[in-house]
Amino acid sequence: MIEKDYIKTLVDKFFEGTTTMAEERLLVDYFRAHEVEPPLQPLRQMFIDLGAVSAPVPLAGRQPLRRRLRLWMAAASVAAAVILSFTLIMRRQNECVAYVYGQRVTDRTEVMKEVKATMATVDGPTADIHNELQQIFQ
Repeated sequence: MIEKDYIKTLVDKFFEGTTTMAEERLLVDYFRAHEVEPPLQPLRQMFIDLGAVSAPVPLAGRQPLRRRLRLWMAAASVAAAVILSFTLIMRRQNECVAYVYGQRVTDRTEVMKEVKATMATVDGPTADIHNELQQIFQ
């Protein structure tokens, strides 16, 4: 049984703003379940209403909105990172770079022109491919 003097002390602490959540819950439970003395009777409805607004009843089977929003944001961030990484990798793989006569060439048509000219030299009528390859790579 809760002593009435303790309840009065908690009410005073409440109006001073120094109660803990557990003490406020005790006050709400007391005013809800017990017969209250006449000096505290005007406070009864206030504490019952405080209990109604301070303890929302969670919906069964539903996550709070913030948690669902965080999950969606995390999933969107991961998806964006994967798409960005894939785009950067594919852009690098499609880059065409060759060094022709000591010069860096990135134009695909120029590179392919030099490759075809080199392959034409190798595929020519001569049978000495070994010497031709040595000449190309010297």
